[in-house]
Amino acid sequence: MMQGSRKAKGKREVAREEQPQQHSPKGQAWFCTTGLPSDVVIEVGDMTFHLHKFPLMSKSKKIHDLIMNKESSLARHAGGGEEEEEDEGAGEIREEQVVLEADEEADAHRIRLPDFPGGAEAFELAAKFCYGVKLDLTPATAAPLRCAAERLGMSDDHAEDNLVSRADRFMSHTVLRNPRDAIRALKSCEDLLPLADDLGLVSRCVDAIAAKAAASTPTALFGWPINDAGAADRPRHKKNAGAGATSTLFDDLAGLSLATFTRVIAAMRERGVGPEVLEGALIAYAKRSIPGLSRSDRHTGGGGAAAAAAPRSADGDQKALLETVIVNLPEETIKSSAHTGTVVGATTARVLFGLLRTANILQASEASRDMLERRVASRLPDAAVDDLLIPSYSYLVETLYDVECVERIVRHFLEGRGGVEEVDEEGSEAETPGREASRRAMLAVGRLMDAYLGEIATDANLKTDKFCDLAWALPDGARVYDDGLYRAVDIYMIAFISFLVLFS
Repeated sequence: MMQGSRKAKGKREVAREEQPQQHSPKGQAWFCTTGLPSDVVIEVGDMTFHLHKFPLMSKSKKIHDLIMNKESSLARHAGGGEEEEEDEGAGEIREEQVVLEADEEADAHRIRLPDFPGGAEAFELAAKFCYGVKLDLTPATAAPLRCAAERLGMSDDHAEDNLVSRADRFMSHTVLRNPRDAIRALKSCEDLLPLADDLGLVSRCVDAIAAKAAASTPTALFGWPINDAGAADRPRHKKNAGAGATSTLFDDLAGLSLATFTRVIAAMRERGVGPEVLEGALIAYAKRSIPGLSRSDRHTGGGGAAAAAAPRSADGDQKALLETVIVNLPEETIKSSAHTGTVVGATTARVLFGLLRTANILQASEASRDMLERRVASRLPDAAVDDLLIPSYSYLVETLYDVECVERIVRHFLEGRGGVEEVDEEGSEAETPGREASRRAMLAVGRLMDAYLGEIATDANLKTDKFCDLAWALPDGARVYDDGLYRAVDIYMIAFISFLVLFS
């Protein structure tokens, strides 16, 4: 079997039908020798391929027509001069240009293929296919090869079992049956637009991903929780290897461009994919694209394996990306408490607070910030004090932290609990699981707010009425003991008295 070699120097002879052949690039030139001089030179980008016309013509209708038209033109020109004017442009067909080599290889045709889909790598694989080399198709190369085959006219109408049908079969039977492979193929399509879209490759990959997501549970498909950057450094037991593998599907989706990712989310929504999966995918995408969304990123300067693997979006694109993520977050998860009190809930709360902090920095629209504050309020029981310490980025606010933002979040949280509290007062369903979950959430928020008040109490610019408003914002049932609140008041009084003594 004939094989290709990508070595810049040295030659390797591989027998095929008792005839030595060799494929190797020399600098920016790629040679195929079969004991015969090359009679066609094809330029793709900065790579020059020295090949033979008959293997190429047998598989590629485009190259067949180009060479046949050129040779017919040369034959007519050699037969008489009356068609000389017509032959002046005979070497140029559409965007390809065919000219006769004038130097050392006087009998060689030169074909230039500008803007070739997939570049020199895809053309090299297509050329090897013409010579009978067995193709090892992968999810990353299937779409570029399919587009290259379309450009070269390598259909079954020209030759039996040609590259178009080979690539299509691989896409249908292998790539589209596995969501991770479909995501890799979809990623490769981003450099092949609009041809990949015209051929239906993009829509087929998007539909395959959405269909798989709709048919699977979040745990089976994506895995939980959505790990932080440092999670990859923790050892995993072998029995959990399957869960660890599926959890990377969110990361695979996050590697797509914003336009492609939004298209996948829209397809998932049309297929009825659960809101928790949509929210998880959007949060993973935001974490990968926007720096500083988790405490681990902020404490390490955005370092870590995940940060190194994913290029950050430009500052000018982050606002649009952020608002797109916020708008696509499903409304159903605002009232959902499926993961409250779990690692997933804490991770989601941390990232949502990071989104809110970034929205304030980028001055996102008021509607986006309000939507995000309501969503953050639904995850408030899972938040940590560090999440609530949102710096104040406005010169109009005197306090170090954005206390008014936290006050709005607490108000949204209480509004969302209104229906449950009314049922509790009736007493008819006093022992229901819903009441117990609501009580635990309220107690968690009470402890959180007491700790938050203790952190902001040392701010000399924090007004007494604002401190009291936050302390009295929660109902009496939010605290079993008032020790945390007393501690916050003591800290505030000490700081306030020290401030008065200092400036008296």
